Amino acid sequence: MANELRKLRLDGNIPVQDMVEVVREHYPKFDKPLQSKCERTKSYGVMLVPDAMELLHDRFGATPPEAVKPSRHGKHRGLPVGSRTACISSCNRQSGPMGTTQHRHG
Repeated sequence: MANELRKLRLDGNIPVQDMVEVVREHYPKFDKPLQSKCERTKSYGVMLVPDAMELLHDRFGATPPEAVKPSRHGKHRGLPVGSRTACISSCNRQSGPMGTTQHRHG
């Protein structure tokens, strides 16, 4: 079974920092590393208390905030899909047979 906290964040496309700020209103020492541990209960044995989870559902459960859709390029998040060239070719022409061609695959 998937972790309820992680499911809420991923389904609503909610930034971690926004969730941390909501919980921090009632639990001032809550932070992003603790959020990460709560999302991985099976690995760390840490779970968010029910009243904090209720706060998150009240704030984000019904209507999640509008967020930037991640692009299909994993390392180029925030850029629109197709805005990055997948393969870049450049040539350095020199006279004679020693000319070079470089190919970079992004």
